[in-house]
Amino acid sequence: AAGPAPLRGKVALVTGASRGIGRGIAIELGRAGAQVYVTGRSLRGDLPRPTDVSDDLTLERTVEEVMAAGGVGHLVCCDHADDASVSEAFARIAREAGGLDILVNNAFSADGINGGSGLRAPFWEQGSEMWDRVTGVGLRSHYVCACEAVPLMRARGGGIMVQISSFGGSSYIFNVAYGVAKAAVDRLTADMHVELKPLGISTVSLYPGVVKTEHNLLLLKSGEWEAASGGMDLTSGETPAFSGKAVVAIASSSPEYLRRISGSVQVVAELATELGFADEGGRIPASIRSLKFLLPNYVFPEMRKGGLPIPTFLDTLVPDVRLPWDVFRGGPPTV
Repeated sequence: AAGPAPLRGKVALVTGASRGIGRGIAIELGRAGAQVYVTGRSLRGDLPRPTDVSDDLTLERTVEEVMAAGGVGHLVCCDHADDASVSEAFARIAREAGGLDILVNNAFSADGINGGSGLRAPFWEQGSEMWDRVTGVGLRSHYVCACEAVPLMRARGGGIMVQISSFGGSSYIFNVAYGVAKAAVDRLTADMHVELKPLGISTVSLYPGVVKTEHNLLLLKSGEWEAASGGMDLTSGETPAFSGKAVVAIASSSPEYLRRISGSVQVVAELATELGFADEGGRIPASIRSLKFLLPNYVFPEMRKGGLPIPTFLDTLVPDVRLPWDVFRGGPPTV
């Protein structure tokens, strides 16, 4: 559908939408006219009173912003580690909306992992805790939501399931368990496509780039970002809204296009070029598999650490050339 509200009349569910990428997607779906259900556990009554609007990382705030953007927002308190809670959420959508057109599987839980040491540690030190966290809410929860969503999508004659995945599904980043979980999300997308294709339901794994989430911006402010990220440049990163625009563009696409991309991995920045949307200020960041992203974020920093005098102006001169996915199977580029 074309026009300022291409998703008017559509019903969407975004899991894990109190903050970060999920919140950005929910707001953009609202801006496109959708009726948006948002799930999560963060409610204002359960958290300390925020000192600033940027500290208000709650479902209430997301719903307010969905409404302000022109959509209809519905708050659904839901623990995605609890199947009964998830079933109740879908039962409510069935009662109130009669079906579901768009599912965005975004919920992910690794906050405070390993005593706060974060994602970067050897797997033998992380042990089973990291594995259980990222394959629980973040993989199993996606599967459970997809199971619940199919009957609701069949009631609407079809639909689209978008799994928020990561470059870690194709290359080593952060840790072993994270990569296994994200690779499994991509396989979930591919294999669900096989069974859902006859039902007119499409599936896509979505790879954002480096995203300016509230958490990442806080790490940057506190001076912890470089160690946490491995030295990636957050200042030139993507906004959460950019992923939201990608989901809107996919969900607004023709049935022919959806059939063509169903089961595949799609990169937010590449979709921007293909489908004609941009991040704040009209900017289109480089794809995470482009030399324009990889050299300044991985290769040049390592060369500088090794004592090679790589001038910083070279960072802006790297061409936007995308590498084949097979290049990354053994890990990120190294010197």
